[in-house]
Amino acid sequence: NSDTQIDDRFSQNTKGNMSYGLSFGRDNYISPFKWFKWMPWLGKRIVDGRLYYTPSSIDMSANASETMTETTPRVGESKSQYNLGLNRTFKIGYTILDNLKSSFTKTIKSDMDSYRARYLQALKNLKPGVVTDVSDNMTTTFTPALTDWLKPTFNYSSNYRWAKPMESTQEGANITSQGRFSSSLSISPKSIVETFYTPQQRQPRRRSRRGGRTKVTPAEEEKEAKEPKSEALKKILKLLHGGASRINPISFTYSENRSQNAFGVIDSVRSGDSLRVVPGRADLPFRLGFSDELGLNRSSEVGVNRGSVKHQRDFSLRSGLALTRKITTNFNFSSSQASGVDGNNVQTRTQTRDFLPLGVTGSDGMPFGGWSIRWSGVEQWPLIKAVSRSATLEHAFAGKETRAWKDDVLQSSKYTASYSPLAGLSMTLFKGISVTSRYSIVSSFDNRFGGINSTRVKTDRTWTLSSNYAHRGGLHIPIFFFRDFDLDNTINFTLTIDFSESITRERNDLQYELSTTDERKSWKISPRISYSFSQRLTGGVWYEYRDSHSKIVGRKVDRDFGFNINLTLQG
Repeated sequence: NSDTQIDDRFSQNTKGNMSYGLSFGRDNYISPFKWFKWMPWLGKRIVDGRLYYTPSSIDMSANASETMTETTPRVGESKSQYNLGLNRTFKIGYTILDNLKSSFTKTIKSDMDSYRARYLQALKNLKPGVVTDVSDNMTTTFTPALTDWLKPTFNYSSNYRWAKPMESTQEGANITSQGRFSSSLSISPKSIVETFYTPQQRQPRRRSRRGGRTKVTPAEEEKEAKEPKSEALKKILKLLHGGASRINPISFTYSENRSQNAFGVIDSVRSGDSLRVVPGRADLPFRLGFSDELGLNRSSEVGVNRGSVKHQRDFSLRSGLALTRKITTNFNFSSSQASGVDGNNVQTRTQTRDFLPLGVTGSDGMPFGGWSIRWSGVEQWPLIKAVSRSATLEHAFAGKETRAWKDDVLQSSKYTASYSPLAGLSMTLFKGISVTSRYSIVSSFDNRFGGINSTRVKTDRTWTLSSNYAHRGGLHIPIFFFRDFDLDNTINFTLTIDFSESITRERNDLQYELSTTDERKSWKISPRISYSFSQRLTGGVWYEYRDSHSKIVGRKVDRDFGFNINLTLQG
């Protein structure tokens, strides 16, 4: 093809690939744990364990791509571009035990431009060209079943990449390595109690066949066997079982992540009687993420920024409690710590955790998890009973603390306390009218250190009321000498009222008191009507009135009106 500047452009792309896969059966195993059958507790859990002595699968693939482009401009000399690349991938999956699985993938990319028009020679001499990119990926998962109620999950993954592009003029290679460990565990208090006590379950009356007997299943016999003979002990255990049944499963998660990159990595190899500098390649422990020590030198051409290191740890805890059948609660706590050293050898550290801020700066509080409470069935209350068919109360809190250090010097601390909602009420009134009201308070604390120690506190209060009513009906239009026409329609009435207030207070030094720098108030009302004339014709009309006042800007009033009509045509 050609254009106003190019007289002729020619491009050619050729690709080829081959692959080989080998799967092993599930019968290649031994049972080395049967000799531990005599051991108490542990023996019966590992006696059936299988140790596989062959991988699950092995896959190998290779693909080559040749791209050639020639461009002839209308003015100037012709230009050509050529690229011949080879990608090789090796994968192995290994089920070591039934609950221990691992997989490894290696990918190698090569530049074979020097073998242009000499493919057979490269294939005959097994020359893959110049290696420019190597990546290793490993994943291991372990899921031991220690007991019926204790079944943790452990996972480890690593990623390694070595890169030395052909166009790079810098001495040495660039290396990145990442290792991540994660674990999770869910414990049910009810299941723990049922390991030594299971209350008698009332069985429904079952009719037996004539001349037959009602059979008792082994599970029922096991439940009966777990009840003690002592009536006093039975009452205590029954009370304990009832309390444990109200606690939701307790979930724990923990993860640790390490990442590192290095620029201009070099190594020395002996060539005859002299040493030659080549791009460095990391050892296996570093590639798998087991070691932080690279053990190689850096080129002097790199400069100051020779790489960075980052570590991060995360922890979370979640559970809940059913106080009654109508009152349910949920709790959660999380914490995260991150540290690192950048290319300029500057150490940074960040800590984020759930927190209950107190005091002027928020730092007088304490680590505390978030919670939520839901109370259903409040339609029986005296004031709500007269207007509501069903009602639910809600309350929730979430707080955070974030602190940042630079070279072990505290730079900033931020706190948030969100009562969203502080109180919320959802009701379904008579005739299908739904009403939702929520009042929320969100406070944020921003503290800056180093030089001028400043504090900024912002408090937002929001009250929202929304109501919705839907009416379904239709029209019956009789038409003489023709079939009568029925028109189904639905009308939705929605009303939303919002009120918000925001106050910002600041100070530029710890010795001063906080002063109000901004104060804003606003409210709005928005009625909306949507109408469905048929499945193909819908429309609506809405109006919104907004009134806001700011200490800096002043008062502002906005009025918006609009309507829409949607018609669907099919043909």
